[in-house]
Amino acid sequence: MILSCGSERDGKSGAGTSDGGSDASDGTLDTAAPDATPGTGAETDTPPDNGDVTSPWATGPCDAGETGCLDQETTAICANGTFQSGTTCSGDDFCLAGACATALDCQAGTVTGCSSLTDEIVCTADGKAAAPRPCPAEQLCAAGACRAVVCTPDAASCTGFTTFHVCKSDGSGFEDEQACETGTCTGGTCLNQCETQIKFTSHIGCEYWSVDLDNDTTHNPALPFQLTPEMFPHSVVITNPNDGPAKVTVSIAATCENGESCEVGASTCGASETICSADGPAPYDLVLMDAEVPAGDSREFEMPVMSLRGTGIWRRAIRIRSSLPVVAYQFNPFDSENAASNDGSLLLPLNALGKRYFAVSLPSRGEIKDLFGNPWFPGNYGFLTVVAAANGTTTVTVTPTADVMANPAAGVPQDGSTPALLLAGTPYTFTLAQFDVLNLEHNPNTKPLGFGERPLDLTGSLIVADKPVAVFGGHQVAGISDDIKVQFTDEWDTCCTEHLEEQLMPVEAWGTAALAAKSRPRGYEIDQWYVVAGEDNVTVSTTPAIEGLDGNVLAKAGDWLRAQTDESFMVSATGKIQVVQWLVSSGQTQPKTGSTPGTGDPSMMIVPPSSQYRKDYVIRTAGGYSENWTTVIRKKGVEVFLDGSPIPDGNFDAFGDATWEIAYQKVDTGTHRFDADEPFGLMVYGYGTVTAYGYPGGMNLAQ
Repeated sequence: MILSCGSERDGKSGAGTSDGGSDASDGTLDTAAPDATPGTGAETDTPPDNGDVTSPWATGPCDAGETGCLDQETTAICANGTFQSGTTCSGDDFCLAGACATALDCQAGTVTGCSSLTDEIVCTADGKAAAPRPCPAEQLCAAGACRAVVCTPDAASCTGFTTFHVCKSDGSGFEDEQACETGTCTGGTCLNQCETQIKFTSHIGCEYWSVDLDNDTTHNPALPFQLTPEMFPHSVVITNPNDGPAKVTVSIAATCENGESCEVGASTCGASETICSADGPAPYDLVLMDAEVPAGDSREFEMPVMSLRGTGIWRRAIRIRSSLPVVAYQFNPFDSENAASNDGSLLLPLNALGKRYFAVSLPSRGEIKDLFGNPWFPGNYGFLTVVAAANGTTTVTVTPTADVMANPAAGVPQDGSTPALLLAGTPYTFTLAQFDVLNLEHNPNTKPLGFGERPLDLTGSLIVADKPVAVFGGHQVAGISDDIKVQFTDEWDTCCTEHLEEQLMPVEAWGTAALAAKSRPRGYEIDQWYVVAGEDNVTVSTTPAIEGLDGNVLAKAGDWLRAQTDESFMVSATGKIQVVQWLVSSGQTQPKTGSTPGTGDPSMMIVPPSSQYRKDYVIRTAGGYSENWTTVIRKKGVEVFLDGSPIPDGNFDAFGDATWEIAYQKVDTGTHRFDADEPFGLMVYGYGTVTAYGYPGGMNLAQ
């Protein structure tokens, strides 16, 4: 005969039970096993058609949570007043009392083990099967039976940042405490520090992507026989804030033209002025002289020369991985000596990258010819650069705000057409493989400008990707001056031009407020500022009021404002914004009656929103600069420590509404640590003879 999987209750079908089975007075399950079990050849999956009002299988109506059997092999659970299919029993098991049971000979009422943490297995009243029975409240099934426990059997839990213990199998207590072999304890699991770091988005990480951005192609006039700046190898500097050494691995996917692996340094392919430029068959690791960064120290890693030249797609991305969370920067090049065209970027780790960006750049200038039409001075170009960092392929769509020079031979555009330009306002889509770099360079302005009109550039161009990408903005080599001081009759010098670059923050990490601190004055110069909107209809306010910014409305995402001032100020907005600081050319720093160029030169620095400030920073200043400076931005009265010593209160000056203060701290070349009990801001920059670099000291990147 065919038996019901449940007992008759409340006049409803005997197929259902609210607790997986009812207890008989002797503790056995009050349910008999079928006379014919699966595999005997007996008909067991069709209820008898005898007109009985009680069906052997689960049929509606039912109460929520009630369980039963749809057929011999399928459990059922009540939802919305009817029984729904549950679990299909495996092997020779069959449905009994709303659960899968096993046919066997056993002593009625005997507990034979655990089916889960919340159910023990009990022999049925007829001794022919065993089925799950829920444990009483506040008990778990441990060591083969339901019992009171003090912890979840066999489960691990953290006892400290790097220690854990495991609950005994019977749930009676914990085994002895153990230490994580590597990393930290999170949720009862020992994770290495890189696995843990993924959960916290900041500038500290274990994987970064670098690129040798387009630099000046002309010689330093004072050293005409030296390499041009684009032929100086750029460097990645790793700072290790941990208590142990960090091992660094650098991988590339490009080779020399003859197919051989590239080498680090100026003689990338066996000679100077050679570029690691051919697409390799597969990524490979570079040979590094010393791949370890000691605890609390920094190390420079010179890269192969992999210069980007113009618009195109090339496999010239560089992947840097570390065994511990570190801070990474790139300098193009690291040492200013002889190059005279430098800048630096704070690199952002893989887990902090985003899918939506707005570019920041400066206008391009075309080639200058002499009176006879011969080339006299090469053009220099603003750029935006996208790096495919994710596995597989990444789809990237760029909508430029100004015309871009096309290069069909190098994959721009990718649709097979051969235009001279990618047109402003038109979206262009590219498919990039990991290690690919998309470089787009602004077409120089050719039309005459009207009074007060500024040339267009790529600032505000929208970049959208289907996977996280790294995006850089900047300029091959540009001069930055106060517009008032560029007339032929003006005695102020506009010298000199400088390579500009910075890795951009994804829009997801932008904020609505920033503190714009004037760089440490070199003379009488101003700083220039861009404010870019991350959404539509953003109203910008500043304290004090800054002409060009305060009270202005940015109608569309990607719209931007420009201002210049020698003041520090607070900026707030009704929507997300990105603030960018530009240091001006050295000629702008000298007295108006002077004739000797000042120090430093242009640099580009992303200004983190104040909501992304940190309580600690570890920085590395570059070599070859006569002065390295930091700007510390703190809430009034917050004590900030530099290399363990407090920065004197007398070094700070209030600005804005006087709730924030700034201090200029000169530092030596090398590694430095800043700490405080509350979040504060930090900018890092250096001045040399007609050269400079700058970058934010760090930031959180909460999205």
